[in-house]
Amino acid sequence: MSPVSPIVHAFRRRATVVLLSMAAVVPASGFAETGRVASELAPAIAATPSVAPVLETATHIAPVSWSRRNAEALIDVIEAAADEGLDPRDYDIARLRDAVDSGLIDPVLFNESAMRLAGDYRYGRVARSERVDWASEAANPLLLASIVAQAVRENRIAATFERLLPQSEDYAALRRALAETPASDTARRTALRVNLERWRWMPRELGDRHIFVNIPAYRVELVESGAVVAEHSAIVGKPSSPTPMFSTEVRAVRFNPGWAVPPGLKAEKLAMYKRNPAAARRQGYYVKNGPNGPAIFQKPGPANALGQVRLIMPNPYMVYLHDTPQKSLFAKNARALSAGCVRTERPVEFAERLLTDDGVDGGEIDAVLAQRTTTRELHLDRPVPVHITYLTVDADAGGTVTLLPDPYGRDARVARALGASPQMLASK
Repeated sequence: MSPVSPIVHAFRRRATVVLLSMAAVVPASGFAETGRVASELAPAIAATPSVAPVLETATHIAPVSWSRRNAEALIDVIEAAADEGLDPRDYDIARLRDAVDSGLIDPVLFNESAMRLAGDYRYGRVARSERVDWASEAANPLLLASIVAQAVRENRIAATFERLLPQSEDYAALRRALAETPASDTARRTALRVNLERWRWMPRELGDRHIFVNIPAYRVELVESGAVVAEHSAIVGKPSSPTPMFSTEVRAVRFNPGWAVPPGLKAEKLAMYKRNPAAARRQGYYVKNGPNGPAIFQKPGPANALGQVRLIMPNPYMVYLHDTPQKSLFAKNARALSAGCVRTERPVEFAERLLTDDGVDGGEIDAVLAQRTTTRELHLDRPVPVHITYLTVDADAGGTVTLLPDPYGRDARVARALGASPQMLASK
């Protein structure tokens, strides 16, 4: 890391005071209110050239002064970061201790360490550029500044930082497992650190009722009030066409869907059609010319690649959960076999549960299913959040954790970004 010049350091101090005064006026009414205020202030501040660089680092916005009590509380919190799979040395723990011991508590030093840890707890330590195919929330430094400022005003450092972490039972199970794993078991400890970090990338509110897809587990779950109420095997993207990780919501169920072949498969399917048009037509394929050249489609029916059901879940990746006519593939243990979408076992049962729980009459669903070649869409009055994730350590309902294969080879990159040696994962 290049040294910070005195001019830059002085600029940082001045910028801290400017942003700090803004954070100080945020009402102490909880994270939601501070988020609203931060979002309203962000455009104007980000547009100010002298302040924008500070927002990018997200480490120089914090309360003005630290009492000895709050300084010691921050040191305790940073030491406890090891329990979350993080390294306290990344937050200047030695310099903070020296400052308290000497009685010279530099507010800039404590501000920066607090902001860095708050950002890592709330949004994750690893840079977003290293989170391959994982769409995660961008850090909001004004929100963090408001939260830290409020924690200092109210002398609630420990409680505030705990709230920034994921509150799910799965995260708690991984944290317990890390505490119980001896230092000599580096492979297991590294895998746990990697997956604790991935949990920090995820939304804090998953939804009282939500769909949870874990790619390495090849599994789709329906979760209600923290309990898994339905579980389905899944086929996910091949390593050459991996399923991306993102959150969205299921808004409708499309029965007997047609298939517009996506760009990534268009050349292959057009070549198949040209080789044997008659056979392709028997499978329901047809070609239409458009402004971007020929496009290929497949009609609804038993041979359709999407089967009988597709969940409508808006996202920029053209990825969704759907049925498949290739039922035999669910018998395989390793099921990274698709072009990117998530094929779901027993999807009709899954869709029926989503719809009937939403108030749709079962007879209407049966009537739609009976029309095997007619597409029909039934909408959910209450959309269901869906989270597609990549977790190579799995926690069951009892809190027991299991290490899973890494089908996309993603663990080593995250381990390296956390300062761990990727070789430690070799024996996982």
